[in-house]
Amino acid sequence: MHFRRRLAERGLLWIDALSVFDRPTELRGDGFDDWGRERWIVSGDAVTGDALSLVCAIGRNAAGELTVFVTIYWKGRP
Repeated sequence: MHFRRRLAERGLLWIDALSVFDRPTELRGDGFDDWGRERWIVSGDAVTGDALSLVCAIGRNAAGELTVFVTIYWKGRP
């Protein structure tokens, strides 16, 4: 829910997030979230070319895979 809210607040679309994952410029570990899942920051460009960063947590669910999208923001801005 938080991720979808941030997309809307920042005027971003899901295609912008996909663009970051298609051609990341930076990937770095960022510790763990409150549930013990590895947290990662993935940076890249939106479809407009503006620099973005996404925070996601990667863990396991009953099916074996789970990615939680935490937030998205313009790179260099909080």
